[in-house]
Amino acid sequence: MSTEFVVNVTVDDVKKDKGSTYKGDFSYEQTSGTPDIIDSKGNIDLKDVSGEADITFQWGSPEVTIDGQDYAASYYYGDQTGLNIIIAEGKDSDPRTKGKNPPLSGDDEFTVDMAPTPADFTLKDKNSDLKKYAYCMAAYVNVPGGGQIIDDPKIYNRPD
Repeated sequence: MSTEFVVNVTVDDVKKDKGSTYKGDFSYEQTSGTPDIIDSKGNIDLKDVSGEADITFQWGSPEVTIDGQDYAASYYYGDQTGLNIIIAEGKDSDPRTKGKNPPLSGDDEFTVDMAPTPADFTLKDKNSDLKKYAYCMAAYVNVPGGGQIIDDPKIYNRPD
């Protein structure tokens, strides 16, 4: 049995980073589930959760302002749902690079359910390995040519 959590995610002050990537001030607010597992920066700590955790992230910024222009923003959905989150092992890893701690692939500690709408998606964490992870949260922004807004919080799992 898994413990279910819901987290509202918003972003303000969005600015171009490089290429089609944007950064912003992300805020995370846990709206259901106990115990509290997420801080305002998006860092997840599951040490007090027994067993698996299903974390539903709800997108709360359907429009973002970039350089004075408003653009639609949402999570990826359908067969692109997996683009919403990339996870790498090691608290100091960068899930966007292929360096010392490259993104996980084929790992069964984490799965992402296919989302039917761009409003939310669910991350399933087996929470069984006492490892630390970094994750990259991404959302689509409808700028000309398309782009994504990213954030890089951490995940701390408990032992089996």
